Amino acid sequence: VTTGGTTGGSVGIAGYYTVAAGLPNMDTVLAVAFEQQSQGDTSIGLANVAYGEVTMLTQLGLSYDQVGRLLSAGAAIGVAAYQATNYMRKTKITEEDLARVVVQNRRNAAKTWWAHLKMPDLTIEQVLDTPYVSYPLRYGMVCPASDGACAVLFTSEEKAKDMCDIPAFVNGVASVANEAAILAYNASGSIQIDPSEQLGAMKSSELAYRQAGISFPRKEIDYAELYSPFPNQELMWVEKLGLSEETTAPQMYLDGVTSLTGELPICCSGGVNSTN
Repeated sequence: VTTGGTTGGSVGIAGYYTVAAGLPNMDTVLAVAFEQQSQGDTSIGLANVAYGEVTMLTQLGLSYDQVGRLLSAGAAIGVAAYQATNYMRKTKITEEDLARVVVQNRRNAAKTWWAHLKMPDLTIEQVLDTPYVSYPLRYGMVCPASDGACAVLFTSEEKAKDMCDIPAFVNGVASVANEAAILAYNASGSIQIDPSEQLGAMKSSELAYRQAGISFPRKEIDYAELYSPFPNQELMWVEKLGLSEETTAPQMYLDGVTSLTGELPICCSGGVNSTN
């Protein structure tokens, strides 16, 4: 299973559905995801895959102008930068607000034994003193590119009782993509013009909450770990997943609501921003 930066989550979802489908002799699945940047740059491998797919798209009618727009996205950091500038325009926040998210994550990571970027004394000023990678995102704000792995054992409820005392149940799973959001161009007829709008996140959370019986996520969810390699994405996801009202996430971080001792702790592990 390979879906770019979301491969880890996709592997987990595949493992869940394999067991949930009830297929014969498929009631226990070990889902393993890993990354070895020390062995080679993942972006190069993904580029090789993308080249073949883009070539096929041109044969199906995608114009070279549209291909050029897609290629100018600037990979993960470029996409995140487009999202960040649009989000900052809507919320009127500054780079200091982005840095505050990073400081919280890196300090949380210092309390997590397997985290990669442990910075218990990191300050906002130190983050802002690092060079730009792609405005408004600075080197001190971005996730690491390192080695790591994760494994999750999925099984039926009946078998789980024999394997452990307190199993974790998957109550809701959903995945929704809206690819035209990358550069806000209508390559596939989408009318979305704001890359920070993230309709896919909103729809997928709606579906997952419905499966889990959650009607008011802000009141019913006690703790959240988000996939947020960049600080602007963490702020966006908090809002798009219904954990705060639109444009209010930055104030939550400023007020300490998302801290380890706050009302709604976010990424207590340090998150993807600290371990990737």
